[in-house]
Amino acid sequence: MSDAELTVDDRPLSPIQIFWVKVIIVTASVLVILYFAGWIIQSSIQRQADSLQILKDGPALWVNAEKKLYALADEPDIAPDNDASKLPISLGWAT
Repeated sequence: MSDAELTVDDRPLSPIQIFWVKVIIVTASVLVILYFAGWIIQSSIQRQADSLQILKDGPALWVNAEKKLYALADEPDIAPDNDASKLPISLGWAT
């Protein structure tokens, strides 16, 4: 068979064509591996975030925390029947 008789399918690949086929195969393989690695990492992070209680409830969590803080802030610091002399710490000015 001469080169004139060979069709496109019968002709052997040149070295540069073989190189580009290998580059395409390796690139596709790397992209597939990176995609699945990213998917695994993302699902792992999502699973950890779902297991953390503080990240759950969204705005309701912060509204509840704000109400508790306001309730604590509205309470008197010292009961009215106590005075500074009964405190366990001597403040110096209360004696």
